[in-house]
Amino acid sequence: MNSIDDAQKVLSDYKSGSVRFIGKTPNSNQIVIEHSTVRGTHVSQGVERTSSKFIVKGEKSPSIVPYNPDFN
Repeated sequence: MNSIDDAQKVLSDYKSGSVRFIGKTPNSNQIVIEHSTVRGTHVSQGVERTSSKFIVKGEKSPSIVPYNPDFN
């Protein structure tokens, strides 16, 4: 994601049901979704990778965070 607008688009599309639900994270049970047009940068152990997959953190004030592109 390059902007707050990107994050808002992912969140709005999530709320409207126009994203693909992939599953839940194994440890924290957070929702993992895939967006067809927005890309983010997932960083793990110093390696940056482009990803169309995001986790939705929280319910009242959700955050959208790029997630592992290999997650299925």
